[in-house]
Amino acid sequence: MNGGTLDLDRYRGPEYRRLLAAARKSLERTGGGLTGRISVAQPDDAERKAIIGITGVHQPAMTKRLTVSLADLDAALRRATGLGLAAVLAALVGPLVDRPAKAAGLAAARAVLIATAEASPLHESCDWYRKWLADLHRDGTLTRLANEGDEAVLRQAIRVLDFATRPAAPHSPRWSCGPSPFAQASAARLPQLSAGNCGIFLTSSSMTLRAGCWSSTSRRRATAWLSG
Repeated sequence: MNGGTLDLDRYRGPEYRRLLAAARKSLERTGGGLTGRISVAQPDDAERKAIIGITGVHQPAMTKRLTVSLADLDAALRRATGLGLAAVLAALVGPLVDRPAKAAGLAAARAVLIATAEASPLHESCDWYRKWLADLHRDGTLTRLANEGDEAVLRQAIRVLDFATRPAAPHSPRWSCGPSPFAQASAARLPQLSAGNCGIFLTSSSMTLRAGCWSSTSRRRATAWLSG
């Protein structure tokens, strides 16, 4: 075992646990920024001595809260192990989650889903479609689909809605914009449309979309429904 690993093992001790947990939480929240400060409340004697070793500033016993700048902690770890704070945390516990980047990625994926839904002619011409999309906003369905990278599910839902609103008469308006395109459809014919084993479910009562997995029977019924 080399010296660097031995030095790193030192920080596995209980006296560093709360300090490093606070550091990890801060770095994940800010995307790795070292400008903030972290603290340990009601430190025991071992925690107090560990923090004194990092800051070089004596703290009396019975101190109720000890504060350390992330930059000082990063510098102390580099001196002791040759690794910065983020690398030490990754080695001890696992990779950090860049929460700002994750949130930005989720927002971008949601924007793609919204643009996909709004690109349908139904969005401009049908009130019920706009209400359906607003419901997907409100109940978190769009966020879940964005999190799972499941844009195809929404595209399938829009395809079903488009299909369901097409009139039988060849010269009728392309989209029927009554209260609901499913008002005269039986529950048995509403699609459980699948991509592989998973897909969407549309209900006549609420016109909601949910991610999920269904049986091969449901998939065959969906295929028959879509093919007329």
